[in-house]
Amino acid sequence: MMKGRFLLKQFLFFVLAIFMLIILSVALFIAINFNVINNAKTDKYPVEIYNEITKNNNITQNAKNMMNDNNIWLIIIDEKGDVINSYKKPNEIPKHFEISDVAKFTRWYLQDYPVFTYTYNKSLVVIAYPKDYYAKIPSNYFKPSLSFHVIKSIGLIIAVNLVLLFALYFYSKKKILKEIKPIRKAIKNLSKGETIKEKNCNNLSEILDELIKASDIIEEKNLSKNKWLRGVTHDIRTPLTVIMAYSEELTENINDKNSKYKIETIKAKAELINKILGSLNTMYLLEDTTDLKSEKISLNKLIKNIAIDYINTYDININIILPEKEVFIWAKEVLIERLIRNIIDNSIKHNDEYIKIDIFLDEQSLIINDNGKITPKEVLKLNSITDTYNTKENGHGILIVKKIASIYCIDVKFEYNNGLRTKMKLKQI
Repeated sequence: MMKGRFLLKQFLFFVLAIFMLIILSVALFIAINFNVINNAKTDKYPVEIYNEITKNNNITQNAKNMMNDNNIWLIIIDEKGDVINSYKKPNEIPKHFEISDVAKFTRWYLQDYPVFTYTYNKSLVVIAYPKDYYAKIPSNYFKPSLSFHVIKSIGLIIAVNLVLLFALYFYSKKKILKEIKPIRKAIKNLSKGETIKEKNCNNLSEILDELIKASDIIEEKNLSKNKWLRGVTHDIRTPLTVIMAYSEELTENINDKNSKYKIETIKAKAELINKILGSLNTMYLLEDTTDLKSEKISLNKLIKNIAIDYINTYDININIILPEKEVFIWAKEVLIERLIRNIIDNSIKHNDEYIKIDIFLDEQSLIINDNGKITPKEVLKLNSITDTYNTKENGHGILIVKKIASIYCIDVKFEYNNGLRTKMKLKQI
């Protein structure tokens, strides 16, 4: 209901604004062209010249002065059509006129000259202005410059209307953006998995309230899923730990090769299940963005600890080259550790013999090389892994690496270098 009222208010606002623009345009046109309307009246000089001639029965010097000042010429035609007197008559003007000629020029033009005609006794006084000085219509005279003035005024009114319409557009745009700003912010937070708590009392608060409800439902589902996942992984890991412990013990105490092989297989599969559970927990942690609070991490220390752990666990040679200056990044330490471990685990996976891993760290990048048996084609596959990639064939390890890297703006590239080279461009503090 509130949304309908808001749209109706906006519609009425625009209708009223357009109506006011029309009224303003009419008022502006009248105001600008008031002088034009006044100036459209008959010029005073022809009348004054005519009065001067009739008063004195002659073309007086005063009449000549007025004609000189305004570039006017004059002829007087008798009842027979002959020109009996003139002043500054152009050569192209004849000395005799037929009655039809008189009828034409009194209504229109005389040889393209705009003329004013007056009767004087039985004669006709013709007072003429230069060509194009006046534009003549059948009962009135006005200067062509006045018509240009009218056109300019119309152009000015259009320009004013355009400016006002743009101002109206920007005002309404600003107002609408202000109304939808909380909604945009809420949608952005929702897309990131963050909860929406901010409320607003503007015209579109109804939409925001619905988004808050949706956010609460999503948060509740995430909490339930998190609780369920943690419970399941805990329930599986407890018996899994027992299986692994007894498998280790049986491996040491049984000498029969066939039985020993089976027990080692059980142990290996149990370790695989344990890693899968760890990957699932990490995947969920990546989806739950509310738990991704960053902290200041020393990569020097983290890499040393990871390398020591692998050396103590596997028959592996890890060579690390670290800068003297500590390299820090902002991230969640457990995820950065998972990223590095997944790359090393992938190196171990592709090498059944002597495993050698080199780790190089500087202020801008982290590089991990191995001597594994990975092929160039497999390296291309690693670069193309996305959420929709076949994780059954390649596992979740590299997918998790890419997800973690994207969260913390780490550019990851895989290259073939007689083994696998993983280059990571760091976003340093």
